[in-house]
This record gives sequence, structure tokens and C-alpha cells, in this order.
Amino acid sequence: MLSRCNKKEIRSFLWTSLALGALSQSALACQMPASSRFQMITLKSSVFHNTRNLRIWLPPGYDDSANSTVKYPVLYMNDGLATFDTSRVNVEGAIDQLTKQKVIPPIILVGIDNGGQTLESTNFEDDRADEFLPYPDIGYAEAIGGPPVPAAPHGKLYPKFLTEDVMPLINSKYRTKTGPEFTALGGYSYGATAAIYCASQIPQVIGKTLAESPPLWMGANDEMLKECAQCKSWSAIVHVGIGTDEPGDNDPSGEKMVNLTKQLVLSVKAADPNCKVSLTIEEGARHEDAFWARRMLNDLTILFGSH
Repeated sequence: MLSRCNKKEIRSFLWTSLALGALSQSALACQMPASSRFQMITLKSSVFHNTRNLRIWLPPGYDDSANSTVKYPVLYMNDGLATFDTSRVNVEGAIDQLTKQKVIPPIILVGIDNGGQTLESTNFEDDRADEFLPYPDIGYAEAIGGPPVPAAPHGKLYPKFLTEDVMPLINSKYRTKTGPEFTALGGYSYGATAAIYCASQIPQVIGKTLAESPPLWMGANDEMLKECAQCKSWSAIVHVGIGTDEPGDNDPSGEKMVNLTKQLVLSVKAADPNCKVSLTIEEGARHEDAFWARRMLNDLTILFGSH
């Protein structure tokens, strides 16, 4: 159980940091890349019945005539606005650095705006959590001594949203390599929770998974972890990153996050021996975009580097 000795601070951590609230509510507060390689397209979801932006970063030379038939692997990242904010996680910057160094091949990056950034959203935090979480956030509920919010999230639909809405649109508009060996999904915080769930549900589609600081205390009696433990097939590569001081101030909830992450990794290893699952535990790292950004070079190397 989370510490109840400082509920105000824990609530701030869980609902501001975990919900990425101030990080990504407003596009006006974010710094998008100033490049013709950055594009945005609109997605109308048949699964969640809402409208959002997909943000795309094309590899160098994508539009060159010499590359007109070249197809590229794709990295899909949840929380598209935070993904592309050059002052925050700046995933495209890490991709460009590793591509230039020939550590990874050229790839297409797709940032998927979350449920709180849809045209229909009326509550950023609730709508973001509703799409990402397959089970209620019981850890949050325990921390504040109240009910989980939202009480019945729809995150079990997220794999369907990817396969029926997002990926068909991207594949129709861009020269993508398809198949699990060329398709990766990543996220941070709640977006990482969604990525882990997808890795267990659609490994035949998502072959590489990145989860940075995933809260895993979802569902009564850790229902999400129990469901994941029963899944016999996972993405071929699963990498998880976590800090030892996620909430800050050495709050005991940080130790629980690390322990649940270790439990997940052990479950994946036991369930699917063919899965290359790895875990990075960064001493002193908190639940903040700066730590996700500085782990990103290693993350991408694990997903797309030579194996």
C-alpha cells in the first residue's frame, strides 16, 4: 500500500506526474520541431469515437527521389505532444543522433496524442487515463483514500485502437515496413502502462515495446499484473525503465513502483522465454520527462540497434 503520511504530495505526484497534466495539455505551451520532416495528420477514431492529431517525424532523405521506394520501421509513441516537445522528452532528437551515428537505422516516429487532447475531451486527466488504463488505478485510490478515477477505464480497447485506427492510417500515408519486427510502441507513465498491456495482447503486431516509468498497481489485487503473467506470448523485445525515486523525496511509493516493475519483468521471462526483456533502474531518477529523455538513447538502441 502507498504511504498515507503525506497524501497531498502523493496526490500531486500521481495526478500531475502520472497524468502528464501540465506537460501536455496545451499545444501552445509546447515547442514542436521546426522542420519539414515534422508533419501532423488528423485521426478520427472508430474505437474511441473522437478526433486527435498524429505527429510524424520522417527520417532524413525520406522525400528524396533516390529513396522513393524505401520503406522504414515505425516507432509509435503514446502522448504525442510530450514526445515531440523539444524542451521535454524530444524523442526525435534522440532518433536523429543515433541515426547519424548509425547506431539505429532510419525510422519513422509517430506520436499519438492522448485522449485528453482530443477535440471531444472535457477533462484532460480523466480522458487521458480512460484510454490508457486497462484497469482502475488502485494505487492512486489507496493513496488518497478515495475511489479510483476513472472508475471503469477503457484501456483494454487501446490495442484495437492501434490496429484498427492508427496503424492503417499511417500505413496508407507513409512508406512503412510492416510486421512486428519493424513495429515498436513506447510510452511514459500511463502511456507506458498502455504500452505494456499492448505488448501482452498484440505481440503479433507490436514486436518491440518501450515502457518508461509504468505505474503497474492497476486493478484490485494487481489484476493487470496477474493478467500479464498469464500471457504466454509477448513482444520480441520489451524494455522497461524506472527510477528509484519516482515520486521524489524518497517516498515509499517509489519503492513499490520499482518492485512491481521487477515483478513484471520476472513474469514476462517466465511466460515467454523467447522475449528479450530488460530493465534499467536508474538510481535517484524521478517521474519526470528529463529522466525519460536522458534514458532515451539507451532505450532506442535496445529497440532498434543490432542484436
